[in-house]
Amino acid sequence: MIEQELRDDPYAQEAFSKLLREAIEETEKLKKLKKEAKALCALEKRRRIQKWREKVAGDAERGDGKAIWKVIGARKKGERNVIQPVTDLNGESHISETEVDKAWAEHWRGLYDGAQKWEEKTPQARDAEEESETLGKEIEERELDEALGRLKNWKSASGEGLPPELFKAARPGTPMFTILLELFNRVWREGDFPEEWDMAEVVPIHKKGAKTNMDNYRAISLIPVSLKILNGILA
Repeated sequence: MIEQELRDDPYAQEAFSKLLREAIEETEKLKKLKKEAKALCALEKRRRIQKWREKVAGDAERGDGKAIWKVIGARKKGERNVIQPVTDLNGESHISETEVDKAWAEHWRGLYDGAQKWEEKTPQARDAEEESETLGKEIEERELDEALGRLKNWKSASGEGLPPELFKAARPGTPMFTILLELFNRVWREGDFPEEWDMAEVVPIHKKGAKTNMDNYRAISLIPVSLKILNGILA
């Protein structure tokens, strides 16, 4: 009875419509404020990270190794990794870091083991004299400087834990540049790689769906930035 009266009352309908419009407007304002707040938080986080990286890069240019590791150590100490529980193919849940790491290792192994077979191709013939001359040359300052310049910012660091911005601070004539050039040429001459270069850090990236389902992730492999630099020189 009351509902019928409200539907038949034009003033009640107008009042209700007004309240509805105001509610919609307030909801849109709230969404906008949340979006702006999220953007500001993201911007502030990027500023803090950039400030930290500039600090490390500045220490590197001065050759202050102690200050570099002090800043990096403080950064790592402040990080708190949250372990995401997962469920394996057998339906068993894992919550501890050790169990989760083991579950991911088995998942990636089963996913990629034997999934792709390399095609055997006959290598193209190359001029032996030209190839011998090229392979016998050591890495030049110009090549290292160009490879450093091609590094992209804001990329994750793996292995040695040093970001690209730190390496890009190395310029010809600086202590860090000299050390890098010596390291790469030693690797090139002797074929003896640092242990960190033998491993890649596989990181699961959530796509969509339940985060406990391991099939809802894709994998990316992170390799040390120093190895990326050498690859860029030799490519």
